[in-house]
Order: sequence, then structure tokens, then C-alpha cells
Amino acid sequence: MNVFLRIAIIFLALTITGCASTVYISSVTDPAHSPTKLDPVYIAVPAGALIKERQFVELLRSEMKEAGFTVTDKLLQSRYSLVAYMDQSTSQINSTLFLPQVQNTSGYVGNTYYSGKTTSTTAVPISVDYTVHKIRLYLFQTSDIDTERFMTVWEGYIGADKEEYQKHSKEILRMLLDVYGTNYEAHTPIRPLPK
Repeated sequence: MNVFLRIAIIFLALTITGCASTVYISSVTDPAHSPTKLDPVYIAVPAGALIKERQFVELLRSEMKEAGFTVTDKLLQSRYSLVAYMDQSTSQINSTLFLPQVQNTSGYVGNTYYSGKTTSTTAVPISVDYTVHKIRLYLFQTSDIDTERFMTVWEGYIGADKEEYQKHSKEILRMLLDVYGTNYEAHTPIRPLPK
């Protein structure tokens, strides 16, 4: 594989994945509710949660406390109950990279020397796997649990490249917590935690 083709493939990979690391955040709030950090929140562990999910709940609890949320370990002392889910999905991005080619030709025709360049384009198919790590948070009013209404008052989602999540899990989680109780939807650059 020639050097130009290698550079072009790297450039395409950077173009597809983006040079700046971003996450997609979606946050929606029921207009009848306005949860804040000061409202006591109980973090529920889903039934049958795997060890990784239970570890994530502990990270969530720790990050919420550090961000100034009122987190309680007692369901009956909470105004809201928060349930967290994690998963990931992989999709394939297919594209075609068009590479210019230049060919030099030269030779004699009779006693006259000729030289020239011929330009053409070569199509190179490119396929890149992209894995998204997803976090979903669902907030319920604790008083609705007795009536089995289970209507969410806030839903938060963040999706990040799997490798970026592994490097910046706390920052990414904090970005989702920053939009708690608000309506927000955007691709957002990953930002470092304040020191």
C-alpha cells in the first residue's frame, strides 16, 4: 500500500470519527416537574443487575454526591428515584475514498521527445466499525411507586465512542448530570472535570 493511500485512510478515519471528541446528549423533562440537585434522590439498582452495572451505580452515586446532588440511601426519604441502564451498540460506517493518481508518460515519437502526465481517480472502499457506549438515566417521582404509575419526570441519555468512554467515563457521566432536570439535545465536546 503506498504512502499516499495510507495517509488518505487515516484522514478518512479522522473525518468519520471527528478530530474533537464529542458525545451526544439528550435530556427531556416533564413540564409538570422541575427536579433539581437539592431534591433527595434514591438510586435504584435494577433487578438482576450485572456486576458491571452495580459498579456503574456506585460510580453514579459518587459522581452525583461530588456534583452536589442530595443522594439518599433510603427510598422513603427521597422525592425522586433514579434508575440507570448501560449498553453499547456497534455499527459499520461504509464509505468510498476517491484517490487521485498521476501517471507520468514520456517517449520519442520519431525524433521528438514528448512527456506528459495523466490524472485519474481510483475508488477505494472503506469500512469502519464504530461502537457507542450508552448511558440512560430515568427519574421517577418516588410517591408514584405506591400507585404503580411509573411515569418518568426526567430522562437523560449520553452516547460516546467506546474508547472515549473508557478514557473519560467520569467526565462523560458528569456531562449528563450537568443537564439533569433540563431539556437539552446536542453533540457536545468532552470537557475535563474541574480540579
